[in-house]
Amino acid sequence: MQIRSHRGYPTPVGSFWDAYPEHPELYDRFALSTLYAVPIAHELVEFRSARVLDVASGTGKNAIEHAKIARWVIGIEPMPKMRDYAIARAASLGIANVEFRDGIAEDLSAFSDDTFDVVTSMHGAPFPWDTERRFLRESERVVRKGGHIVIVGTTPGWRPQHLRGSDSDFGNTEVLRVMGELERFGFGHRDVVVDMDYGTQQEALETFGFIYGPQAIDYILDHGASRLEWSLRIYTRTV
Repeated sequence: MQIRSHRGYPTPVGSFWDAYPEHPELYDRFALSTLYAVPIAHELVEFRSARVLDVASGTGKNAIEHAKIARWVIGIEPMPKMRDYAIARAASLGIANVEFRDGIAEDLSAFSDDTFDVVTSMHGAPFPWDTERRFLRESERVVRKGGHIVIVGTTPGWRPQHLRGSDSDFGNTEVLRVMGELERFGFGHRDVVVDMDYGTQQEALETFGFIYGPQAIDYILDHGASRLEWSLRIYTRTV
């Protein structure tokens, strides 16, 4: 990953998202928004004592939060360094009812019908690349009748603070478009703005600023910001 400097702070040349699977520690420090989504998801859907499949589980922070109240959790993640980070995290915390496996959202054939009470994916569902909607069909198959599918993504049309008032694009427009169509497949949704508290301005610069580049660095420095907003859309469906 090639690095440049802006106002004395590093940021990638090009998109961080082209290289993020190789940097799980940095991604984990940045990705606070879905962690804040977990308790909201737990309010909307019953996770307590549930059998949970966490799809595209990344560094494992959400799966581990689910495991605190679920019966057991399986996280599937195709990126080796992300998965290894999650395995190490669970071991360091002594969390015994979660495991992480190699796997992709489009192929849940390793699991039998009606195996889970909840299938969930936070910023991980394979839209728009899964043109055959295999993830949705497979989720319906592996979730028992009366169970739930929970998908969390960025609210379509929302823009972070550093881009408000500018013409810059934000997010993968195709992903947002397809996520916005989930209601056609029987999903309801709730939008919620979460306040990502990085603790210090320096941490905000080293994570959010580093990833989103000069405009984000300018916003953090000019506003003395250590807290940044993110808007999430939480989709739910009962099978």
